[in-house]
Amino acid sequence: MSVVLGNDTSNLPNTPLSAGKEVRQESPVEIYGKTTYITVYQLSAGGFEYDSSAKFSATKSLLFSFRDTAARSGDTGLFKQLLASVIVT
Repeated sequence: MSVVLGNDTSNLPNTPLSAGKEVRQESPVEIYGKTTYITVYQLSAGGFEYDSSAKFSATKSLLFSFRDTAARSGDTGLFKQLLASVIVT
């Protein structure tokens, strides 16, 4: 999983971080008290990428990106577990 820090969600990188197409969005998802959603992408090179971002303070926004190049389906279970364990300080 990659985490990118920005001072606003508009300053975070565009997703997907790898070439691919959007398959669906899943919501609601909670990341450290913030409700957001997951966007699932099918990657051109194979596998899937899952992305979610949230604004945690006036100067802290985070993008969480998880790539599973071996996946045959867009199962977000592991990504959701990782997001549930996030602590933002």
